Amino acid sequence: MGGRYLIILSMDNDLSASRFGITVSRKTGNAVTRNRVKRRIKELQRLSRCNVISGKDIVVIATREAPKADFESMKSEYTNLIQRAGLSRRSSDL
Repeated sequence: MGGRYLIILSMDNDLSASRFGITVSRKTGNAVTRNRVKRRIKELQRLSRCNVISGKDIVVIATREAPKADFESMKSEYTNLIQRAGLSRRSSDL
């Protein structure tokens, strides 16, 4: 599933919990910019961890547009992508 700021990939795992990964390319910006994007994605994952189904490996990839997004836009897109990918335990906002 892909959006303007984020791309989410998922795969089944044989564990009772989900695992999360983050990828931010050098093309996104310098180290300061990449780290800011990673911190935002980590916070999104922290906020939604209990609402994501178990037994998945989930990778979030930041696009080149991610540094331009404010947190609320990124949160909205993340929630939408999680739901579209069928990874959400419930259909309301995370």
